[in-house]
Amino acid sequence: AFGMLALARGNLIQAAQLFGASDAITQAIYTPLMTSDANQVARNLSLLRERMDEATFNAAWAAGRAMTLEQAVDMALALAPAQT
Repeated sequence: AFGMLALARGNLIQAAQLFGASDAITQAIYTPLMTSDANQVARNLSLLRERMDEATFNAAWAAGRAMTLEQAVDMALALAPAQT
């Protein structure tokens, strides 16, 4: 969801990193996405790839996949609106 939020806000590199981190975490815990979620992610990744050149996308994706869980959470939480 945070990857989609970053994409919606135009933070393309951050979106690719968060999608990459999510992919790595999902694979590491052997938990596939539900079909509806996987379809939504696929649509968003397609949009992201249309808006980024391949090299930039691949570098951001790889950086996201290399993140620790804590790094990914910190990046995602930085996107969340401040609570007042």
